Amino acid sequence: MSRPGEEAEAGDHPLAGVLDRLMSRERGARSSAPAVSPLPAGPRAEPGARRMLVVAGAGQNSGRDALAAIARWGLSAGRRIAIVDFDPAPPSATTDRDAGAVPEARTAIPLASIPCGLGALRGEDPATVSAVVERLRRHEAACDLLLVRIPFCERQALTKAAFLARGLVVPLDGGDCAVHAAFRLSRDLAESLPGISLVPFASDGAALDLYSTMVRDFLGVPADLIDTGATGSNEVLDSLAAPPAEGFLAALLADDAHRAPPCPRLLELGTLEV
Repeated sequence: MSRPGEEAEAGDHPLAGVLDRLMSRERGARSSAPAVSPLPAGPRAEPGARRMLVVAGAGQNSGRDALAAIARWGLSAGRRIAIVDFDPAPPSATTDRDAGAVPEARTAIPLASIPCGLGALRGEDPATVSAVVERLRRHEAACDLLLVRIPFCERQALTKAAFLARGLVVPLDGGDCAVHAAFRLSRDLAESLPGISLVPFASDGAALDLYSTMVRDFLGVPADLIDTGATGSNEVLDSLAAPPAEGFLAALLADDAHRAPPCPRLLELGTLEV
């Protein structure tokens, strides 16, 4: 006979069987998921050795596919990667091709996301912006290749980031409209900021050929192609600039000319599986 207040045995609980089945199902789902390995820890890179590469949030899936592919390429080149995402747009739905793909082993890369967007962050009070910038500075200091995705509509910020980094990844997936939009952005940058590496990304070889021909014939500049399936060339990385003394992200956020209404979500830290 049990004493008052004594809990019942687990096997006597009316929901014990249901809970056991749910836990077993959850364990099975986790075991079938692709393995995710964390990025190995290591010493911080010297600021002079750090490089930045900006990804335009344009085209199909707003440049997320390009961001993941460039991150994998950077890892294969032996770089320590960190990502900052200023694009608040939600990702597009998974395609049928992606849904049927075989899960692959993935690597978790440090990710700092700014859900409110660049303009809204600048509109916060100076103390809040200063605290976020300080946290982003530590995030940046832990890598030697910083990938920053900025939405296509943030044209001024995108241009400033490309100028600071001296390199811009231009996504082309999404049909002819995406290719022509990428060309217009490239034309504006080539005319106002010569010397910036324009790095196109597309899963379709025809789109890459069309863009490369357009920038060569109409702008007189080459497209700096990256073979994301290879581990070799660092030519694109060698063309990038070292960060400013105060840090790339601090310099990017320094301009406070545009102010927007405060937003409750300013910074989210996590990882991106690539």
